[in-house]
Amino acid sequence: MSAGRAFFQSQMAAAAQAAARREAALQKRMESDRKIFEIAHEYELGGDLPTASRLYRRLALRRPAADTNKSAQERLVHIQEAPFAMLQELENQLQKTKPPITKKSALLKSDPVTVDANEVTRIFASLDKLQLDYAAVATVESRLEDRIELLRKDPLFAAVLQEPAAAELWKMGQEYEKKQQACCAVQVYEQAASFLPAASAKLARSRLQTLTKDPVVAREAERCRVLQLCHEKFREAEKVKGFNPDKAREHLARIIELAPQDTSIHKAAREQLAMLK
Repeated sequence: MSAGRAFFQSQMAAAAQAAARREAALQKRMESDRKIFEIAHEYELGGDLPTASRLYRRLALRRPAADTNKSAQERLVHIQEAPFAMLQELENQLQKTKPPITKKSALLKSDPVTVDANEVTRIFASLDKLQLDYAAVATVESRLEDRIELLRKDPLFAAVLQEPAAAELWKMGQEYEKKQQACCAVQVYEQAASFLPAASAKLARSRLQTLTKDPVVAREAERCRVLQLCHEKFREAEKVKGFNPDKAREHLARIIELAPQDTSIHKAAREQLAMLK
């Protein structure tokens, strides 16, 4: 046999051996994948959908594809069926809370459109529970979260969901006004207004605009805002001065720059800064 032919034969043998090794590895992987599939199915039957779904997804993404790929994909689809069916049902219930749009209602745009607040609150509580039930379930969790977040942004639903927080702040602002503490009321109303389109947020925004037209109130509100920031920076300086004195000095210097000289926080910042030098 010629040298060239002998080399060719050796190359053929090497290729056959490499193919045999790949086949053996694939067979071993397939056996391993079948075992993983069985374990995943046990978790699914036991109600541990987060673990089952992660194992199924691992198998579904394996390449080259094998029988377990398709089986795992089918199980993932099956796991998705119940939560997405419930999501659709709850969405349908939400849509029913909206008044029907007629030609007359379309023309009368000045008339406020409202929904049943109690019903909307109840449905979103069910949506929250659904999201919690399927937390960490692969291929389900993020899609539920995205869809529910989108529903929360619907102006009619947002007005209901944000009302409790806005109403509490509105009440607090009213109490500050009764105590002749307009600057505190302004800050609270600013927080309340951030909860638009809630009804109480609209009230707070309107009241805020009225109060800040008074230059005295506007100046006092700005002073309160600055002092609040300075106190926050002083607390931060106290936290870090033991291990990061440069950062503490930065906070204290900012307080000295912002706070009026006749305030106790300005004096305290100067004293602390002197001690750190």
